[in-house]
Amino acid sequence: MFSWRARRQLLITILILAVFAGVWFWVFQKFLPAPSCMDNKQNQREFNVDCGGPCGPCELKHPKAITTFWARAVKVRDNVFDAAALVQNQNEVLSSGHVVYEFAVFDEFGLVTKKTGETYLLAQERTPIIEPSIVTSRDPSLVEFRIVSIDWQVRKDIHPNVFAERREYKVVAAGGQKQGAVDASIFNSTPYDYRSVDVYVLVLDKDGNLLGTNRSVLENVRAGSHNPVRLIWPQELSGAVASVEVGTRLNIFDPDLIIKP
Repeated sequence: MFSWRARRQLLITILILAVFAGVWFWVFQKFLPAPSCMDNKQNQREFNVDCGGPCGPCELKHPKAITTFWARAVKVRDNVFDAAALVQNQNEVLSSGHVVYEFAVFDEFGLVTKKTGETYLLAQERTPIIEPSIVTSRDPSLVEFRIVSIDWQVRKDIHPNVFAERREYKVVAAGGQKQGAVDASIFNSTPYDYRSVDVYVLVLDKDGNLLGTNRSVLENVRAGSHNPVRLIWPQELSGAVASVEVGTRLNIFDPDLIIKP
C-alpha cells in the first residue's frame, strides 16, 4: 500500500507528464502541415485520396484512357493516303476541347512518317478521327494511333441530335475521270441554328475493311433543316462497297457554335 508521500510523488509525476503531453500536442498541431489536396492523404472529407469534396473531382484526377478500336490507312491516289482511327472516350463526365493526336505509318522496313493533329472529344463519344492526305511514297502496312496530350474538363454535355438521315455511295464522272462520292443528308432536329457541323464518312466492305474515309464541314445549319452534303474522292474507291457510315460532330467548345438570333 502506497504511503501518503509516495501517492503525492505519483500525482506530481502524472501532472508533469500531462503538462508535457499537452505541450507536445500543441506544438505538434501548430507545426503539422494543414490538410491539402496534394498531401496523398484522405484527410479532409475527400471522396478519395486528394480528390472530391473540397478538392477537385476524382474524375479529373483519375481519368479513363481513350480506347482505340482500330487505326488504318487507305490509298487516295499515288503517294497520298488518308488515315482514320475509331476511338471512344470512356469517361462519363469528362470532355476535352483540346486533344492532340498522332498517326504513325509503317511499312515492312519500319517507320514511314508521322502526322499530328488536333480535335475535340465529348463525354462518352465514339467517333473516328480522320487525318487526310498523308504523303508518302511507301505503301503503309501498319498504322498506329496515340493520344499525345489531352486537356480534360468536367462537363457532361448532351450530344445535339443532328444526324445523317440518308447516305449513298456512288461513282460519278468529273473531267472524264471516275470518282467515288458519298451523298448524304444531314437533319438538324434541334431548335438551334449551328454555325458549323462536322461530317465524317467511313466506307467499308463486307468484312469491315476500310475502303475510304473522308470529312467535311457544313456551315449555317438551321434548326429543322435538311442539308445535302457530298464527300468526294479523286478516284473511284477500290473494293466492293458494303456499307457507308456517315456521322456528325458538333464542337461544343466553340463559343460561336450556336448562331444567336
